[in-house]
Parts: sequence; C-alpha cells; structure tokens
Amino acid sequence: MFDLKFTYTKREWIRAIRRYLFLSKMISVPMILTILFLYVVMIDLVILNKFIWLAIIFGSINFFVTVVYVYLYFIQPGYSYKKSGLEQKEIHFVFLEDKILNEHILGSSKVLWEYYHSYLESPGSFFLEVAKNQYNIIPKRVLGTKEQVDAFRVLVKKHLMESSELEREKRMKQKDKDI
Repeated sequence: MFDLKFTYTKREWIRAIRRYLFLSKMISVPMILTILFLYVVMIDLVILNKFIWLAIIFGSINFFVTVVYVYLYFIQPGYSYKKSGLEQKEIHFVFLEDKILNEHILGSSKVLWEYYHSYLESPGSFFLEVAKNQYNIIPKRVLGTKEQVDAFRVLVKKHLMESSELEREKRMKQKDKDI
C-alpha cells in the first residue's frame, strides 16, 4: 500500500507534461528534424527562386506543424496547470492491491486497476494511462527513497503493462490477424 499526499509545483507539472509528449511519441526527435529539414528545403527553394509554389507549400505545412508543436510544448502545459486548479491544492492517492483511491479539489474516487491500461515512466514521474493523453502523474519525489520508488514500480508493473509492452502486444495481435 502506498499512501501519497502531495502538491504539484508548476515547474514539476510543466516538466512532466513535456516529458510525456516525448514518451508518448506525440513529439519525437525525428519529427523535429524533419520539420527543420523542410525549413531548409523551403529556404533553399526561395533562395534559388525556383519552384516558389513548392516553397509556399512546404512553408505552409511547416508553419502549421510548428505552431501546433509550439502550443503543445510551450503553451499548453502551463495553461493546463492554471486551468486544472491544482495550484497549492493537495492531492491524495492511496494505491491498494485491488484499487486506487484518489482525493483532490474536484472530489474523490475509487478506481479499480483495470481502469488504467498502461504506464510510462520518466526520470521524475510515473504516468498511469487511462487512454492516450489521459493519465495521472505521480511524482517520484513523493515516494521518498529509491527503494520505495522500486516498490511502487513493482506494484504498477504487477497491475499494468508498460506502454511499450502494450504496443508490442497490439502489433503481435495484428500480425496474428494478418496471418
């Protein structure tokens, strides 16, 4: 059993959400490199004064994708913290063998482990996923020692699959259907 009471700091919340964007592959390094490459191609096309229409298409696509990523990475995390009402509000999680109890500003809930389908882990947090982009953030700092973090990881693994394992299982099921 883990009885965790904590308050998110704004910095911790923003850092966790930004980390989740990369862990969940909403944003990835290859995507960013592709966008940068397309900007280089667009600039090259403009400098050469050839295929201006192609440069306009690349520029439009890049501009749209850049705006979306800038919003997701820089604006949305701070906005979600402010909108959630979590500033200086205590959150209370109790992790039991059969369920999770949760109390916070919006109320309390008792949720079975089956409600969650997977988890992700970053150096500073655990993300218990209900669905893609719907998750609870559990900061590792509230667990205390490395041994408690390890024990919590064992409890979570007992009930949930790591997100990469879940994706692998889905691919295997798809291969079985294809055969």
